[in-house]
Amino acid sequence: MTDGPYIWDIGDPIIFEIFIADPNTGMSLTGQTSFITLTIQRDFDSKYWSGSAWVTPLTNLTVTEVSVADYPGRYRYTLSGSTGNNLATRYIAHANIDNPPLIENIDSYEIHVSRLTDVRVYESEPA
Repeated sequence: MTDGPYIWDIGDPIIFEIFIADPNTGMSLTGQTSFITLTIQRDFDSKYWSGSAWVTPLTNLTVTEVSVADYPGRYRYTLSGSTGNNLATRYIAHANIDNPPLIENIDSYEIHVSRLTDVRVYESEPA
């Protein structure tokens, strides 16, 4: 990274991290990978990342849990630097946690993440 702590150079991998906690207790939740859907859209042409290329149809990506022991509740996806982050553009990620079994009385949550000059969650709401 150059030009400050939050600007990625073309070719740098971009890491998207999601932290999931029970909104009722604040306790981090592990084992939620199968309930998380993530899409990454390139602002330049509105194409979606498929995991290996930019494509027209909306494509869901699979996140991985970082470490149950060391970082419970943290999930991650890395956008490839060599093939993914190959244009100077904005990337918009949308994550949905659908009906997590460990959270009572909540159907799903949507988390919107957008990269302008950094990665930040700008909205989190029950879907």
